[in-house]
Amino acid sequence: MFESKFTKFDVNLGSSAKIYSFWEIGIPKGFYPTLPYIFRSMLWRSKINMNTFLLIVGNPRTSKSYCAMRIAEIYEKKLKKKFDVETQLTFSDVKKFLIWSQNAENSIFILDETGTTLNPDQFWSLQQRIMRRFVQTQGFRKNVLIWVLPSIIFIQKGFRFMTNYALETIKQGTIQVNKVVVRQLTGKGFPEFREIMNYGYPNRETVIKYEKMKKEWNDKDLKDDISFLDQLDSQSSKLLSKSDVLELLKNGKIDPAFAQEELYRGGISWSRAELLIQNKIMSDV
Repeated sequence: MFESKFTKFDVNLGSSAKIYSFWEIGIPKGFYPTLPYIFRSMLWRSKINMNTFLLIVGNPRTSKSYCAMRIAEIYEKKLKKKFDVETQLTFSDVKKFLIWSQNAENSIFILDETGTTLNPDQFWSLQQRIMRRFVQTQGFRKNVLIWVLPSIIFIQKGFRFMTNYALETIKQGTIQVNKVVVRQLTGKGFPEFREIMNYGYPNRETVIKYEKMKKEWNDKDLKDDISFLDQLDSQSSKLLSKSDVLELLKNGKIDPAFAQEELYRGGISWSRAELLIQNKIMSDV
């Protein structure tokens, strides 16, 4: 699928690498010494009864999801388990993650760009559910959560502070690993470089199942978009009430320009329609 070459896990530290620092958890030097840093950290946190929240970001088509799955495969193997993409990954079914988190212990789950298509209010609510379940109430289960997102800006600032490690894809098969350092007293955090890691292609079974799941999800998402546009077309000759227009605007179903035109069609002056929209947007911020 990808034109570039994937290799086995290995590490290119570089001259400026920092494996241990004041902010580091005390990983014994003899603890899985040949593994890349991120695995040593996750396995050690599990050993000392801590969960791990890992964020993977990067540009489109830089294999963020494949990296997440390969990490999950290796991690589960070290725990003498087998990663099952069908039960341990979701694109949009957050209920699937919540059900998994009820009984899972010392395991791993991947949120693959989950929620990025939602409007800001819905995504904020989604983050609260995920973070409350995993970080605030599930720490004793020693699980690992990997959230794959296009950028860290998708995560609210308060929740970024709950991230333990942030990985950024450089290109297909190569990723930069960072420890997220947080100063709770000053309310500031920053990524501290650990290593550049090369990673291999996920197992064939995992890839086949994942691509099937991804296609089904994409097809459903496209069908939902087409259905929404069909509904707009069928209602184009009907006048929407002012409250309906503003509600659609609030939920991110229509943009401000469309809302203004619809209010104008309903008999509201152009300038008054503009004021109503601006007031609605400001009140929802």
